[in-house]
Amino acid sequence: MPKSKPAKKQKPISLKKQFEFMHNALLDSWLDRPPERRTNFLRKRIGICSSAL
Repeated sequence: MPKSKPAKKQKPISLKKQFEFMHNALLDSWLDRPPERRTNFLRKRIGICSSAL
């Protein structure tokens, strides 16, 4: 009876690649929405009363 080969282990996805994939998926879902339903989730707070992209 021939020995079976062990299954190859998948390489773990690096955290940076995983973040980029999820970020791109989020952007794609955002762009699929009509303009009046989009929100500015990419805005960063600058100071107390300002924000920027």
